[in-house]
Amino acid sequence: MPPLASRLYLFLAVAAIPLAALAGDFVTSKGKTVAMPDISEMSCEQIENTLAKIDLTRYRENAPVNSDPADDALFEYEQNLAQALFEVCVVQRQSSVQDGTPSQK
Repeated sequence: MPPLASRLYLFLAVAAIPLAALAGDFVTSKGKTVAMPDISEMSCEQIENTLAKIDLTRYRENAPVNSDPADDALFEYEQNLAQALFEVCVVQRQSSVQDGTPSQK
């Protein structure tokens, strides 16, 4: 089974998520700056940390959706991060553990 980073890159390429256009820093409508690194280059731990940092900006308060169109790019990026975290770091990692293949971070 390929290393986790390779699977992450493959998953993102297949999913056609436009990550390169989103990479960089983003300033929310409330003036908070958050880094948006390229997801295909991130480990599971980095994805979790980035999601936590986005959450700390409180850009969408406690709402499950974004209410300010100025923050749409961050919302999309956050959704892509969450999808990558689940698909690669949970589903594929669980599959590799069940198959007896050691998982990687």
